[in-house]
Amino acid sequence: MRTARIRLLHPTFFTNEDLLALPALTRLLFAGLWTLADREGRLEDRPLAIKLQLFPTEELDVDAALTALEQSKLITRYQVKNKSYIHVITFKSHQHPHPREAASVLPAPIYARGQGRSKVRPRTDLGQAKDMASRAGSSGSSGSSDLSDRKEGESAAPAPVVTRPHVAADVRAWPTIRSGVDDAEAERAGNLVRLYQALYTKFRHGARYRQREHLDWHDACSLVALWDDATLAKLAEIILTTDDVWIAKTDRSFKIFALKCSWADDRLKAWEVAHGFAVG
Repeated sequence: MRTARIRLLHPTFFTNEDLLALPALTRLLFAGLWTLADREGRLEDRPLAIKLQLFPTEELDVDAALTALEQSKLITRYQVKNKSYIHVITFKSHQHPHPREAASVLPAPIYARGQGRSKVRPRTDLGQAKDMASRAGSSGSSGSSDLSDRKEGESAAPAPVVTRPHVAADVRAWPTIRSGVDDAEAERAGNLVRLYQALYTKFRHGARYRQREHLDWHDACSLVALWDDATLAKLAEIILTTDDVWIAKTDRSFKIFALKCSWADDRLKAWEVAHGFAVG
């Protein structure tokens, strides 16, 4: 493991939504990786060596924490010639290494080779894309034969109209979404995302909610499995209108809503009394 280097820490590190979903020591590990990475954001994937340099006295499963960072799309763990490495994906967007810092001697992950400062990430849906292309190709060839067989003046049969939830059906195929979500939960999750967007505009002085539907929908799937729709609407209003200091300092995004739902649930009865709801 190489000698640690001086790196920059931007104030937004402490309010980053993806990081806030992780334990404190895992967030600190992420910052520590910057000091161990070379000027390209790469370092050797050696959990024990990383722990000795960054957490010599703390009890932390560095390997599990690295896995959590990778699942949050903050790092990539990869292998080249049976050697393991780590790439901090947004390293070049936030760090400005000294011009005299030595060039990287570690191999780049496949998705970053030849990309320079590109933010391209590994694709996990390529098999699905190939299947779609194959189906499109077969349908295209059959379509051409239909055209040749069609009589002059005969119009083509109209394509079937497919109705589906705006968010759920589109997002369900994305690789970032967890599996095991049925259609009913998917539709509820999509409706919850749109409800939060509407309430955000209502209670935030007309401000438009910054769209991040694919990530918000992922969080919504977890929420609809724990609360009913009416309760989630009330919890959303609590989050958007509370004067609690911790929440008031955030952007009150859907990620914050997901993180603080249990906090809002503890205050639900008092909120219902204050707003005239019948409490059993």
